[in-house]
Amino acid sequence: LSKTDFVFAIPSFDKDVLDKGLFSPAFIIANLYLDGRMQVDVLRNLIKERLFKIARFRSRIVVDKVGKVEKYRFEELLPESIDMNMLVVERPERTAEEWKKFSSQIGHMKLDPNMPRWRAYLLNNME
Repeated sequence: LSKTDFVFAIPSFDKDVLDKGLFSPAFIIANLYLDGRMQVDVLRNLIKERLFKIARFRSRIVVDKVGKVEKYRFEELLPESIDMNMLVVERPERTAEEWKKFSSQIGHMKLDPNMPRWRAYLLNNME
């Protein structure tokens, strides 16, 4: 991992950092506004079709212990092994205030270390 990748990932893997609550994993939240309604299965398929061409989107972070040293690296996953239902979720929020409240909690969520480090949330019928 690069130094930047390490900083983004370490809170998810270092038990001392997690237990002390020093900082949470960094998340980038992109808000995409679409005309009309999108079905969550359509979004899952689009992401798989387009973004899985990029190795990082279908990779997880693993820790290799070499003596007392922990080395972090990306490991590519087979696309069919990735649970898109976990990564792409339709949310019930309908107002900007509801979304703001939910998105402020994202950084405190525990992510499955066996999955890629990104998530997508679909919000239909926003007011």
